[in-house]
Amino acid sequence: MSNPFFNNLSANLNNLESHQKNRMVKIEFQNLDYLDGNFCDNEEVNYFLKEKTAQICQLQANSSLELGKIFCEAVDRLAGDNHYNGLYEKWLLQIGFNKMTALRHRKRYELYTQVKNEHSKKLVSILPVRILSDLVSSNEKEEILAQIEENPEFKVNDLKKLIATKDIVTVIDELDDDKFYFRGIESLKKLDVKKLDFSKAKQLKDELEKILDDVKKILGDI
Repeated sequence: MSNPFFNNLSANLNNLESHQKNRMVKIEFQNLDYLDGNFCDNEEVNYFLKEKTAQICQLQANSSLELGKIFCEAVDRLAGDNHYNGLYEKWLLQIGFNKMTALRHRKRYELYTQVKNEHSKKLVSILPVRILSDLVSSNEKEEILAQIEENPEFKVNDLKKLIATKDIVTVIDELDDDKFYFRGIESLKKLDVKKLDFSKAKQLKDELEKILDDVKKILGDI
């Protein structure tokens, strides 16, 4: 006698597999313009490694999108109900996912669904984490996405340069404004660092030291 639960589970897994195949982002090495591509002097081995790199990036891109979709659905399901306060983070912990990692997957999926054409979707799917974070946090995100969609030749390095240019313009504009400050500094000032656990405190210290080094370089050029 068949078990309805396992029948439904099997059907759902088959539907998920079919859905994943239909949504599969196809990645070729030429899409990865942020990589040098000269792995070694042997042309045959170099070509082999380029193929493997593209395969890995394709796997990562599609996995990130599928995870992002799942995490978005979980957040939507649990949001707005006081009964489930804290359950999302507890669930992430139990299944072995860092909260920030899950957030990055969600943001990638949200951007992927926001852009409309195939080129833009592929670009979003392969963005390195740092560029993805810069895009999500940029004040000019909507304008940048519009430019991506208008230009089918747009690549990762083009996006990296555009984000940097937009942020520089924003910072320069803010220099004449009383609101000029490092983004997030107000939140940091309210943070009681003594209550952070050791690993979080060290992570914050390392990040602030990097920022301090950058500030010293900027001041040295003024």
